[in-house]
Amino acid sequence: MQEAFDIEPEIKMALDLFLDMRNTLVHGITTTERYDINTDWGQRELLAFLDLFLSLCVPIKDIAASCFEVSIEIANTYLLKESDENIPIKEVK
Repeated sequence: MQEAFDIEPEIKMALDLFLDMRNTLVHGITTTERYDINTDWGQRELLAFLDLFLSLCVPIKDIAASCFEVSIEIANTYLLKESDENIPIKEVK
């Protein structure tokens, strides 16, 4: 995607942050002392981490949904033969 499009630096940083946080959540949050839920400090750190991560998830989900819808429209318009059945898509306003 980075090779095909010019991505604004702020968007790139947000995507990189999301990816780093996702990897932390999946691969290390339960093994890191910083997020130890048995301590007051760890609980506060975990809540702050999850709050930021979830705030990043909303626009990322919207971007992914938009890309998916555009991909289906391109497939229906340019890739399928006239005799093929179009891929159904639920339109969202």
